[in-house]
Amino acid sequence: SGTRFDQRAFEQRVISARLLEASEKEGYEHDDADERSRGGEHHQQQNQLDDSPSRSSRESAMSFHARGAYEVGDFANACRLYTDTIRAEPSNALLFVQRSKCHAALLLHDRASEDAATAVRMAPNSHLAHIQLGDVLTSQGRNAMAARSYAVAYKLKPDDVEIQARLRASLAAAKKSPGASVSLQTTTATTAATMKRNEHGLMRKV
Repeated sequence: SGTRFDQRAFEQRVISARLLEASEKEGYEHDDADERSRGGEHHQQQNQLDDSPSRSSRESAMSFHARGAYEVGDFANACRLYTDTIRAEPSNALLFVQRSKCHAALLLHDRASEDAATAVRMAPNSHLAHIQLGDVLTSQGRNAMAARSYAVAYKLKPDDVEIQARLRASLAAAKKSPGASVSLQTTTATTAATMKRNEHGLMRKV
């Protein structure tokens, strides 16, 4: 009788310990979810657009090799490597920008457009994401939409001369397109006036 009692007590302690462990694990997961929810807006703006040293060495190595493959023109391999890295870092908007460039180099315009649009959704305050979307739209001959993307990038970084050049070119091409809409004409005029004001401001500073 004493043996049975001790065994039941032992089993009860094991069950209690497992329930406590499960409860603590659920609590940690709930806290993590709350932290992600509270930081959601910040992550949307920031969204890991830099290769911070805190990432694992494996993920950093994958991103490094992907960049290397892209720089030497091995776009198919670079695309594969970026895809692997995205699986490890699905919230890194810069990886979608870079893979979009690979898709564009391979003339996979739909995939390039999808990745660029994803990067913009993930990091709406990233001028790099808007530039890439503008580049993809330009390659598709969608100059009016490209101009809008470049205009957003220009607002985010008005001192960038490359963005200014892209924006001017896309606005000029869009105006030449048949059936340019009134909204585009208004956008073009407004953007051109803003660029001129900024240029005057820079000249005064100099």
